Amino acid sequence: MAFTEYADHDGLGLAALVAKGEVSPAELLDAAIERIERHNGVLNAVVYKAYDEARKVAAENERTGVCETARQRLRYRPREA
Repeated sequence: MAFTEYADHDGLGLAALVAKGEVSPAELLDAAIERIERHNGVLNAVVYKAYDEARKVAAENERTGVCETARQRLRYRPREA
């Protein structure tokens, strides 16, 4: 599943979306990887791509409920426009 709004949020905004259950950590990870692959040829910013390890961590976090813990601790307040 594509998460097309990824670029519309900063890190706190993305965390809030996970906390609210609007997007999964795996979906965010896939969106980040897609952007790395799209832009890294020019930027060369990511030299070690630990995608498999990151996918394992995201899946484990979802399975064990770490996301639920993050949801309880998150004190996100959207910026007012």
